Amino acid sequence: IKGTKTMAGKSAAAPLQGSVINLEAIREDARSELVEILELHQGSKLLVLDSGLGNLLSHVLTNASEVFEQNGVTQIMELGMDINMIAKGGGAMDFLHVLFFIRPNIDQCKMVAGQIHALQELNASIDRYNVYFAPHKTLLCEQVLEDEGVLDLVDFGEYQLNLVTLEKDVISLELEGSFRDIKLNGDNSPLHAVADSVMKLQRFFGVIPNVKSIG
Repeated sequence: IKGTKTMAGKSAAAPLQGSVINLEAIREDARSELVEILELHQGSKLLVLDSGLGNLLSHVLTNASEVFEQNGVTQIMELGMDINMIAKGGGAMDFLHVLFFIRPNIDQCKMVAGQIHALQELNASIDRYNVYFAPHKTLLCEQVLEDEGVLDLVDFGEYQLNLVTLEKDVISLELEGSFRDIKLNGDNSPLHAVADSVMKLQRFFGVIPNVKSIG
């Protein structure tokens, strides 16, 4: 696989033996969902990752290169990177599918649009692009892609990466900028991710009698 060192190289997944609860189940849930998404798109794939999500996936996949190779991922590139870098790096432009994995924010949607326009110029055989939002899609993102002129080329999906196992005693939503989004921008969508994460924990481990928040 040609692509970013983070995803094609060594996994950052911490050993979870000795954790108080079965955190391996949470990691496996995230891994299985990702594999299911890749299996939906048969054939060779270009994976375009927000750099932050790429780092988080290295905590989910203990064998990233193997998982990607088995599921047809032939190229991995960072969101916002010049598409021409694929050809310059010796990569072929013969992939059948392009899958974007991004956070639901305006800047990343604009970068997706820019890369779709660039791919359209280089590889006209691809007529549909798949954009997966982690952990959820927003109406604002759809509007941005429509304004950028690529909405009709895009199929949407969601990757519910709302809990990441960082250590055997640490799980995190890794929602950078959520305080700013809620308090300054009036965007309460991060709270939806928080609620979903609590529901996921309860699905695995039973009803939580007391839920407390700090902040």
